[in-house]
Amino acid sequence: MQRYRQYNKEKPVFLILGLGEDPTYPEFLALIPLIHAKYTGLFPNYAEQFEIKVDKPVSSKILWDR
Repeated sequence: MQRYRQYNKEKPVFLILGLGEDPTYPEFLALIPLIHAKYTGLFPNYAEQFEIKVDKPVSSKILWDR
């Protein structure tokens, strides 16, 4: 995480978390700004705040307004 935090000082870094049986089509997808990932472990209810739809494009508003 430390290395990603260094990158985040120059440009925003996002973590993507996919859950489900098929890695090519996850049942749950979360896009988490690194600034909101304080720990290496995540509770599911915390990740739900950052859920994005699998088949929908992500708008810039989603990226920057969280």
